[in-house]
Amino acid sequence: MQINSKELMNMGYMDKLFDCVRLIDVQLKSLHQEKYIGTCIDYIPKFNYEDRQDEYNRCLLSDLTICLPKNDDNRLLLYIIFPVLTENKKLIMECILNLTKKIELNQICIQGNGLQNLITSNHFGDTYNSLHNLAVTDELTGAYNRRHINQNLPIDIMKCFTKRIPLSVLFADLDSFKIVNDLYGHEAGDYLLCEFVEELQNSIKQSKGWVARYGGDEFLLCLTDVDNVKAKELAEKIREGVEQKNFRYCGHKVEITCSIGVYTVDSFEKIPSFDTILREVDAKLYEVKKAGKNKVS
Repeated sequence: MQINSKELMNMGYMDKLFDCVRLIDVQLKSLHQEKYIGTCIDYIPKFNYEDRQDEYNRCLLSDLTICLPKNDDNRLLLYIIFPVLTENKKLIMECILNLTKKIELNQICIQGNGLQNLITSNHFGDTYNSLHNLAVTDELTGAYNRRHINQNLPIDIMKCFTKRIPLSVLFADLDSFKIVNDLYGHEAGDYLLCEFVEELQNSIKQSKGWVARYGGDEFLLCLTDVDNVKAKELAEKIREGVEQKNFRYCGHKVEITCSIGVYTVDSFEKIPSFDTILREVDAKLYEVKKAGKNKVS
């Protein structure tokens, strides 16, 4: 359902919830419309597209809602960013709330000068970063998780498209992983997953990239400025390393192989979508599995 921008900006609950509401045109990199509530104009920073351009692009590409706390001039602000469809155009709505005036001093778990210390010290930033790291890290393997993929793959897509550099995505999967769990137990399977992640992370140390657990025994590797030839060479190196490694658990030798699909974006006529890239690399992995596993495609 579409709604025109004037109606969107003047919805009754917007005035009650937020201090400032903006509509942003990502394509034009400009402010489409803006509304300040009350006298908040004095403590809401002026619009600057570059300040949150990564969040705008990620939000638009992956249809995400992003909550972003910011410490600005001794004020704690919360930005809520999400895509909207209005007048046959997809825009970003940015709603800003000044949390400084909302937080009660007795809710601040910090010694000293309460809220002032929270905002001016590194305590809030450190706490937020710690919570964020927990939110995007797989508890078992230490790799990034699905949330990280959803948040960061769209950003890397946009960066590579803007800089005209290739983006390669690898989808790696352990072959016959269920058999390992059945033979040696789930603890052996957990051990194997952790060892596999270590192999993956070591393999990309010389590259600009990251490793994330997509689900189960499936892992996604995102590599910026790596073309298809180099990506397949890296995938083959990973495959050979896993095949040749001597995995041992509780005295048992565990033999395992992996299959890897590789997809590279190196055409810059149109920005590929998040879903398209995942679909293409998944199809590459499926080709490998169908062809007999322990291969790279």
